[in-house]
Amino acid sequence: MGNNKMENMRGHSNSLRGKLLRSSWLLLTFCLLLPAPNLVRSQSRMDSPNSRVLLDIPIEQLIDIEFVTVFKKPGSIMASPAAVYSLNSDDIKHSGGTNLPDALRMVPGLQVAQHSANSWAVTARGFSGMSRGLSGQFANKLLVLSDGRSIYTPLFSGVSWEAQDFLLDDTERIEVIRGPGATLWGANAVNGVINILSKDAKKTQGLLVTAGSGTEERAFSHFRYGGRLSTNTFYRVYGKYLKLDDLVDKTGAGNSDQSDLVRGGFRLDSDLAYSKVTVQGELYNGQLNRSYNTILSDNGPFPQRFTHEDKLRGGHLLTRVRHSFSNSSDVSVQAYFDRVETDEAVVKGHINTVDIEFSHRFDFRGGQEVIWGAGYRVVSDHFDSTFAFSLDPAERTTTLANAFFQDDITIIARHLNLVLGTKLEHSDYAGFELQPNARLLWTPSSTHTLWEAVSRAVRTPSRGEYDARILLQEVTTRSDDGSTFLAFTGNDRFNPETLIAYELGYRGWLTSKFMLDVATFYNNYNSLRTDNLPPFFRNQPIANSAHSFVALMPTNNMEGRTYGIEVATDWQVSRLWRLRANYSYLQINLDLTEGFDNFAKSIAGQSPQHQMMINSSLIPARHVRTDIRLRYVGGLSSPNLPHYFTADARLGFDINRHVELSLVGQNLLQSRHAESSEVLFFNQDSPLVARTIASQVQRGVFSKLTWNF
Repeated sequence: MGNNKMENMRGHSNSLRGKLLRSSWLLLTFCLLLPAPNLVRSQSRMDSPNSRVLLDIPIEQLIDIEFVTVFKKPGSIMASPAAVYSLNSDDIKHSGGTNLPDALRMVPGLQVAQHSANSWAVTARGFSGMSRGLSGQFANKLLVLSDGRSIYTPLFSGVSWEAQDFLLDDTERIEVIRGPGATLWGANAVNGVINILSKDAKKTQGLLVTAGSGTEERAFSHFRYGGRLSTNTFYRVYGKYLKLDDLVDKTGAGNSDQSDLVRGGFRLDSDLAYSKVTVQGELYNGQLNRSYNTILSDNGPFPQRFTHEDKLRGGHLLTRVRHSFSNSSDVSVQAYFDRVETDEAVVKGHINTVDIEFSHRFDFRGGQEVIWGAGYRVVSDHFDSTFAFSLDPAERTTTLANAFFQDDITIIARHLNLVLGTKLEHSDYAGFELQPNARLLWTPSSTHTLWEAVSRAVRTPSRGEYDARILLQEVTTRSDDGSTFLAFTGNDRFNPETLIAYELGYRGWLTSKFMLDVATFYNNYNSLRTDNLPPFFRNQPIANSAHSFVALMPTNNMEGRTYGIEVATDWQVSRLWRLRANYSYLQINLDLTEGFDNFAKSIAGQSPQHQMMINSSLIPARHVRTDIRLRYVGGLSSPNLPHYFTADARLGFDINRHVELSLVGQNLLQSRHAESSEVLFFNQDSPLVARTIASQVQRGVFSKLTWNF
């Protein structure tokens, strides 16, 4: 047995070594096929769009890269006492991705797993959500915002990424906080916050048209036109179409998960004397094919596997007004309405959200900057009942009220700051919750930062965890008296999950060309969700049928500890070559406080311990840029998925000042690999599976043409 183990280890090492060699060969080939770079500066090259984003960026500009999510105000990454990362518009463009999750793969500490052609699981620092939800991809401890608007669904806790098809060309940057951000952003900002910020309309003037096609992205195009209404008022309108081919399942057969999505919207920005007004809105409509697994019906037989054309539509309207009294004092008011409609094989209904928030920032006694505010949100929904899924009551209106306060105290000017703050929140599901944090920022020089933080954050129960009934699997054979099912049922005594987080980090420029960012954390979770049979249970009838079910209810019978480290580097090798790399390590330990639920404990194995990425950006010739990204993601023990190592590449040509052609290859090192699984947990009798069948991610190539006038 020992020899077999050694042979397996040796085989694994040889396999990994082979992939590394193939990756190195791929990178070398890209470099050799193109003309050697001329390192002598020329004015024409400096005017090239590709060159301008890479060359001769002064360190002063790099230090002052804007970041607003930590303090809800303009600031810099170097002055952020948190584990932060920013993808600017250039990073997003040259990532080669056509969707937001693909771009987020570049962020250290984020886990991105594609479940099917149109669904993803995205999380930070564990708890990926692959074990929960009808489709197995809802990460309930990551808050995602779009221009300050929450896109976290209150139905199952998480983000429906299939509905978040952003125009990446109009995205200013994506700001990511790894770790709690609940003091300013509220409940569910437990393991992190992602804030997608779109460009001001003033920056998107003129006409932009893109079109492309490939093996997986069968067809995609979008247009945007920006104009001026007055001297200080600008607008843009846009539309986008995306058609995705289906991926394959684990057998290599087509998984029938292709999709068609169309969306359109506008943004208007007006700069007045001391105020800025933003109004934006969007409508979308799409058809998402999904291969469903074990969808139970009253007709039988059980289980069924079939393809359903899910329909998704919705939209939002947002208004924000910011008035400045001085450079150190301003008031902001934001309000939005959001509607989501879904017509799936199991879930059919809609959610309406109305949200308003006020915040005020001012200097206090010269050495303190205070931000305080309040918000109120109303969520109303209605869902139709199906045999496999129902909510009781079918419609509900809930409210969420909050008030927050944060004080940035200068202890030693330009060197030492203490940040204290808290958020008081009340929801119909969780009652009152206090979410404080304390952060210390030490900047011994303008190029080095040390920070530490202690925070409390809360994940509140969702509508589904209170009111849902979801049939999971049949537990007795069908008979004249009907079948008995195991069913998840809501529990109105389910309490919020809580976290106390301890963080320590360093960020600095070791030389004028090399940056190092290190973040460590230790998280202590309490009252984590488990799904347990009640102490006294009996079969309960299913209305309007001859069947019954045994209830499996959410309880708070688990605690956990996670710890890890995240390292990011940025090396400007030359004026024409930039290398970035990151590595993250994560350890999750979960323990039941009572009861028995190995399914819940299996969550620890659904996030990789090790993740690595190397990104090379090179300008080998005038008007040409190559971007190559190597990615390693460790294996997952719970769904029993192996590690994978792959590469993405983008080659861009500036045909002239207005036209660019790009060629993109994704997942190039193997024909396909698995990132998710419908098998969530093996129990004694049969496996517990997600409602949708997982796809395998395939190698793909596409071309894209962009006109900008």
